[in-house]
Formats: sequence, C-alpha cells, structure tokens
Amino acid sequence: MRWIGKKLLGICMTLLCAVSLAGAARALSFNVADVHDDTVLISLNGQLEFSHFQFFLEPADDADFTLTLLDDGLQLTGPMSAANGDSAEFYFAYQVSAVDPNALINGASLFAPTSIVDDFSPTFAKTGKTIFNGPMGPEIGVPPPIDVLETANYDGGYTEFAQTTFDPRETLTIYDGVRLFTAGPGDSAEAELISNRFAVVPEPGTLVLLGSGLLGLILAGRRSRR
Repeated sequence: MRWIGKKLLGICMTLLCAVSLAGAARALSFNVADVHDDTVLISLNGQLEFSHFQFFLEPADDADFTLTLLDDGLQLTGPMSAANGDSAEFYFAYQVSAVDPNALINGASLFAPTSIVDDFSPTFAKTGKTIFNGPMGPEIGVPPPIDVLETANYDGGYTEFAQTTFDPRETLTIYDGVRLFTAGPGDSAEAELISNRFAVVPEPGTLVLLGSGLLGLILAGRRSRR
C-alpha cells in the first residue's frame, strides 16, 4: 500500500501547483470612479480581500483609470504621464487581508513598467510600494512598515519588478506611489501600470495538521501491507 501514500502526496502537490498557476490570464476590471473606501473586492482565486481604497490621481480624472482584479492581486492602469518640464504624482492605498481565517499573507511583488524620453537629465519615472503591518485608521494610527519595494527608470538605470517575503500576516495596508519628473522641453515620463501580487500560505498550525494527516495515511498504508 506504499503506493497509496506516494500517490496521495503527488495529488496534493499537483493541486497546490494548479492553484498557484490557475487563472493567470483572468481579469475583472472596475472604473476607479466606482471604487470607494467602503468597496470590498475579492481576488479571482478567492484568497484575498481588498478594501479601504484611497486614490490621489490628480491632475488626471479618476474615470480614466481602471482597477483590475487579478488571480492573486490587483492592477491599476491609467494616464500616468508628464512631459516638457512638468512633473506628476499618483498615489493609491488599500488594505489587503487573507479571506481564509486559516491562511496568511507572506509575500508581495510590484511590477511597474515605465518609459522615458530623456534629453535633459535628470528626467525619471519612479514607483514605490510601502507595505505596512496591519490595518490603518483614525483610531488605530499608522502601523509599522514591513518593507518598501521600488522600481525606477532614469538615465543609466531601469528596473520594473521587485518582490519581498516576510513573516506571515493576516492584514496589510499598501501605499503605492508613482513619481514622474521631466527636466525640460521634449522630455517625457510615463508609467504604464502598477501591478501588485501577493502570496498566501496556510497558517503553521494548518500545515502541521496537513502533514500529520498525510503521515497518518502513509503509516496506515504500511500497516495494511504488513
């Protein structure tokens, strides 16, 4: 009966891989003008809850921006640009929590492709993502930051992806920001999108129970064989 234990373990690993890969191409979009502080959105894999949205997208119009739910995160797209000596800043904040009470968030990534035309240095496009531990509010205050992810496009350097892992947390507050600066006529800077993804893992106690259950099945199979 040893093959039963091996087969069950293989099935579990296959299911875990399938969950992480499924729905990578799926998306569900909302106009930012329709997303408010009391809006609650669920990621397409059903593991993450997004809420307490705040946007500062001036001088652009909120109606020109789209918030897209991904399988394991969300993405903001819209007219984030500056040119000819002007500068612009775009910010949005939200809270993300694990839907399953037996799951926690232990990783985050930022993907923010940008482009610049740089006749006058120091034209640049920078994106930053600050990850705070826990919810934020008037009665709670500002929780301590866990990490800051940054991408940048400037004369001599370009990055568009950053990621981090941390001790598992139930709830995070996220601040995303884009800074665009152009130094003179003919220069331009543009951010195409801001994509945020998160990793969710079972609580340590849940992993122990799962491991104990698999071990029990394997041992039972060995006893039956004897």
